[in-house]
Amino acid sequence: MNINKMKQAFTGPVASITTPFTRNGDVDYSALCNMVEFFIAAGSPAMLLTYGDSLYSILTDDEITNITWLVAEQTAGRSSVVACSRWVLPKTLEFADTCNEWGIDGLLLYPPDWAGSCTGETLSAYYTAVAERIPIILMTASIAGPLPLKMISKFLDSGIDIIGI
Repeated sequence: MNINKMKQAFTGPVASITTPFTRNGDVDYSALCNMVEFFIAAGSPAMLLTYGDSLYSILTDDEITNITWLVAEQTAGRSSVVACSRWVLPKTLEFADTCNEWGIDGLLLYPPDWAGSCTGETLSAYYTAVAERIPIILMTASIAGPLPLKMISKFLDSGIDIIGI
């Protein structure tokens, strides 16, 4: 999907996907399929997997991957899909390539910021490297403090594909 169509998909109501669970605590993949169908039938132009609503903080890497694949598969091109990553850069780049193979339209990034280790330079390198593989959404409050406006302006001027901020 081109970047302008992707931005347009985020002008309407966007479905933020929550992860459903069975009574015994396993991911309920059947309920997830039903949820995606409900959102598509309701006219949502985009499915958004997020670190918060999708409960990535309590999921394994395999569960995150499986959920991402299933949402892309179930959507089947009827709605845009944005996946989410909070992994270190090499794993995020690998995941971005996988998302491209699955037809996912973009990646919502939460750069890891262990012990306040992110700097303007490391964030810039992280966002730029990922955006070379897949359109991204910049999270302005994903680090210890807000993303500086100068940095946002730099990203916008750089020509990298940013779906939203």
